[in-house]
Amino acid sequence: MSATARKAMPRILGVIVAVAVATTLGPGPAHAIVGGTVVDPAAYPYFVTIAASAGDCGGSVINESWVLTAAHCVTNDVANPSFVRVARPQASHSVSWPSWPAQSVVVHPLWDGMPDHGHDVALIQLPAGAVAGVPRVQVGAPWDPGAYTPGLGSTIMGYGATAASDPPSLGFRMTGTVLRSDSTMAQTFGWNDTLMIGAGAAGQTTCFGDSGGPLVVVRSGQIVQVGVTSFGSQGCNQAAGFAELNGPQLAWIATRVPSIMTAWGPCTAPTGNTGNSEAAYIAANVSGPQADGGYYWQIWCWAPTVPVPNLHGSTSAAATSALRARGLDHGNITSAVDTTCDYIGRVISQSPAPGTSVAPGSAVSYIIGRQPATACP
Repeated sequence: MSATARKAMPRILGVIVAVAVATTLGPGPAHAIVGGTVVDPAAYPYFVTIAASAGDCGGSVINESWVLTAAHCVTNDVANPSFVRVARPQASHSVSWPSWPAQSVVVHPLWDGMPDHGHDVALIQLPAGAVAGVPRVQVGAPWDPGAYTPGLGSTIMGYGATAASDPPSLGFRMTGTVLRSDSTMAQTFGWNDTLMIGAGAAGQTTCFGDSGGPLVVVRSGQIVQVGVTSFGSQGCNQAAGFAELNGPQLAWIATRVPSIMTAWGPCTAPTGNTGNSEAAYIAANVSGPQADGGYYWQIWCWAPTVPVPNLHGSTSAAATSALRARGLDHGNITSAVDTTCDYIGRVISQSPAPGTSVAPGSAVSYIIGRQPATACP
């Protein structure tokens, strides 16, 4: 198939029923892991399997009640989520896998069924606490650009086929590979740098049945999911495309499941203080770098601030009381000669200046006037 044809019609990677049409030119589902090693799924406890009308897919546990997967795995089940079941794999197929019915299925609002258009992400809500205690994967790393760097070691996993002509695998497989650059991926597929991330190689890639599964990296000892298995070549013989968990798609997930933001770690607010992560993804008629279709998105860091009160003319006791009333503390308290004799025993100056926004608990220093050597008039 020509490069042009490949770019126009990538194969969706995750749906088992697509094995029968793997040689056609239409989009096909994702496959099982090519070049992978059979491993105990207990080593990847956040991985789940998903049975839906489109076929079996993979997914990842992201909090006590939510699972992340590919939109193309569950698009047809939004109106009837009870059809979807999520299971936690066991090492042996001879034992029953614990499973739960979906309570709701939420597909990204901009998913249009075309993997090369992006937005191939969806969320499955399980009964409250269904996967409580199950280790969850960190979803995205907006404060760590290195987590998305081409050449970084990564891992893909799933129960998909090990070749385009093979049936789905009976064993859980994983393989180590590396992230690929956007320019490299654009040589094979229609590619959206903002919405997609590539990983794998000819002998290390996803195949039919792997859709929805996680693409993970390790950062400072923490497992971070940076992509959701989305599409690949018809022959399962090239690097695959994943929905990137960064930017607008990550913002959408964070607005639906805010608890994922706690795993992103500390961030630096515009004030320079250590702050908290926030995200927004709202319908808005906007344009520019923060626009995604008809939506506006943002991921930002904020820190609560309080204005420094005006201490000028206050006694030391009154100044300290005013600071504590704002949740602030006093810093250095020094004295200086007041040649005017107007502020003896009172605040002459302070730092930071009145009205400055500072973090709660910050210290404010001030100078108290003292009498000059000569008597005041």
